Amino acid sequence: MELYAKLTLRSLTALKMASKCSFTLCKLRFLDHFCLVMKHNSSFAVASVGTTFFGGL
Repeated sequence: MELYAKLTLRSLTALKMASKCSFTLCKLRFLDHFCLVMKHNSSFAVASVGTTFFGGL
């Protein structure tokens, strides 16, 4: 019985330590959906900078 109590205590401690992480599976899926699905478009970035600094070239 004492061995079971020690194993349970270790499991609870590990669970508490893991729950302090701010990234949950739901947050990672959210970031994956919005960050990795869209491809980088360098012409969009250049066009945005051009309209901002040069008044819409």
